[in-house]
Amino acid sequence: MIFKAIILKGKELQNGDTNIKIHFSFKGVRKDIPTRFYINPSCFSKGNVKSKHPNADYINIEIKKKILEYDIKMAGVNYQDWTANQIVTFLKSESKFTDVFFPFFEGFIVLKWNMNKRTGEIYQATLNKIKSFEKNDKLHFSEVTVMWLRRFENSMQQEGLKPNTISIHLRNIRAVFNAAIDDNVIPLASYPYRRFKIKSEVTRKKAVTIEQLKKIRDYQTDYRGMRMVRDTFMLSFYLIGINNSDLYKLKAIEKNGRLEYSRSKTKRTYSIKVQPEALMLIKAYKGKNKLLCHPDIYDKPETMTSVLNSKLKVIGDAIGVQGLTMYHARHTWATIAANQLNASDEDIGQALGHSEKTVTAGYINRDPDRVDILNRKVLDLLN
Repeated sequence: MIFKAIILKGKELQNGDTNIKIHFSFKGVRKDIPTRFYINPSCFSKGNVKSKHPNADYINIEIKKKILEYDIKMAGVNYQDWTANQIVTFLKSESKFTDVFFPFFEGFIVLKWNMNKRTGEIYQATLNKIKSFEKNDKLHFSEVTVMWLRRFENSMQQEGLKPNTISIHLRNIRAVFNAAIDDNVIPLASYPYRRFKIKSEVTRKKAVTIEQLKKIRDYQTDYRGMRMVRDTFMLSFYLIGINNSDLYKLKAIEKNGRLEYSRSKTKRTYSIKVQPEALMLIKAYKGKNKLLCHPDIYDKPETMTSVLNSKLKVIGDAIGVQGLTMYHARHTWATIAANQLNASDEDIGQALGHSEKTVTAGYINRDPDRVDILNRKVLDLLN
């Protein structure tokens, strides 16, 4: 059974809005279940609220959560002998969801995918790994016990996966459990991670020294493409290790001389003062429709990252840095700020755009000047 969001033409209210409904068909009978959301038809297309609506993200997520709720409820019952009206009554009832694991996980991935494509892909990889391990397509949350997690962990070890890769899959499962508990799909007592600890290795720091960074900045080549790779790495460094996806999507420098955008990873609004070193490179690689020319060359951020990293490896080999990637720019900025300037973890976290980790932090209006000053000091060390 397939559920989808629709609006019905000719059912508009006096103000022009119409109700978003959840549609399904069963045995040739069409049913439309109302939601609590009303919207102008011009803001709705192909099952989604268009981005021009101010609450588009929120409404789309809530609608997908409702569809996920219906999918989970129907997955736990044998409804073949029911009528369409009985299904509607059941879906509207207050009965708890069944705790079927895979439908909830799949719906969770949809929500993550809408927030960040790369995050959705990572969770999808975890689900694929589970399905190759667990042949029971009706697996319930209650069956994912400490013993199950240990068997799953052991199977990945036997495959030769690295400890940090294994820990990512196990953390993803934990996130799904937390979401299921928050949505009252399963009771807190079903949570297996109180007695299961996730092991991981300390990740090797991806930072280069100031001298190595100078060699990257001053790397000479006759190939324009390699010069652009070199300069893109340095631009990322000048912009406090900006994420590749965010760099790709930048639109313009504001009148106040800052880049202001929503971070792809955290969705938090972020602002960076454009220093002269960065401005010089931005002007050199001006784009047609975006701030930079990279979207004119690469079809998506992932393609850009792949090409840049493959060519940075060549630059890295030439200057004695194995496996150089764009991510080294971010690690290097943070390492210089910490080791050479004795910057606090709090200031570095604010500069990198990390999420606030405490309730108290949520009440503090951070001063962007602190980050501007810190970035200027980091760049001055390089110069």
